[in-house]
Amino acid sequence: MRRRLQAMVLATALAASALSSAAPVAAQPPVSTLTKSVQGVSDPASHGDTATWVVAYHNGTPGAATITDTIGAGQAYVPGSLQVPPGWTGTEPAQGNPVVSATNPNVRNGGTARANLLTPPIPASASSTGGDGFSPLLQRTPDGRLQAWNIYHHLSFANRKLMCTDLATSAPCPGGPWPKPLNTTPGPFGTGDTGDIASPLEPQYVRDPGTPSKIYYSAVTTTSIGVGCLDLAAPGNCGYWPLMNRGGQTVELAGLVALGGNLYGVATSGHVVCWTIASQSACGAQPYAPIVPYTNNSGYYFGALATAGGKLFASSTPAGGGTAVMGCFDPATTSACAGWPSPKPLGPSGNSTYNAYTV
Repeated sequence: MRRRLQAMVLATALAASALSSAAPVAAQPPVSTLTKSVQGVSDPASHGDTATWVVAYHNGTPGAATITDTIGAGQAYVPGSLQVPPGWTGTEPAQGNPVVSATNPNVRNGGTARANLLTPPIPASASSTGGDGFSPLLQRTPDGRLQAWNIYHHLSFANRKLMCTDLATSAPCPGGPWPKPLNTTPGPFGTGDTGDIASPLEPQYVRDPGTPSKIYYSAVTTTSIGVGCLDLAAPGNCGYWPLMNRGGQTVELAGLVALGGNLYGVATSGHVVCWTIASQSACGAQPYAPIVPYTNNSGYYFGALATAGGKLFASSTPAGGGTAVMGCFDPATTSACAGWPSPKPLGPSGNSTYNAYTV
């Protein structure tokens, strides 16, 4: 089944049912229009066929909207098959109530319901958060409040380091006390210095393409480096996946970047680590060979990552000083890029790439 813009998609298993006799669809508000179609079967359908029903919705006025569709006679809903566009919430049939539905609290006139209007400008304000954080993450709550989240950088495992600020009031978000610790175990954020994840020197984040409220970040535990997950909608921790054992020259990693459905990071040892978003698992045969020399600034990676032309680029300042360099990684070969037998210099000796994006 395919997901369609401004459409609700569901599948039904048929028992010698005529497709043209589908039950009518109701919509709110009444000025909106609906179009229902079927894919994947002929008409009339054969016994046991699976049909994909698509209900396309065009809203004619701003406000809340609800779409409902009753499963027709001789048909059975395929559990888990309901798909709705971003911003909509789908509800599958309950026992004794053969109706599927989708709701959106705020569609706009003439819009596709893929997203709401752009966020209006927010006046600048100074708000002490109690820590050193940058690279804010914006999150819109269901009731319309805009939040700014950030992780204090270069803090140890137990320390509280996650902060949320309500941008309308410049006050901490509800649900305090803030800041919160970061933990490997999924679930609500804890309180106090009870974390088990340390934060990097130069954070770079990736949003889940299917669930933008989920944020992936480079994480360090006492035994490993890997990918941590924040769910800003829940809110809470949503997991940790180790990618490389921690020890020797591997003590931390640069921030994460997305490329071809994978997340990539570079360890202080120079190794490239890789994690697949769809399967939420480590890429095959990773970690890959180093593309930059060992970098260590009091236990932190000194550099940043960027992508261009389907390649991964990493800046790095060698441990003990020297000339900053840039390495290139080709995901197609899982090795250094062609023409990059060794990293290339980035300026004179003594120049550090603290958070200089490489492209």
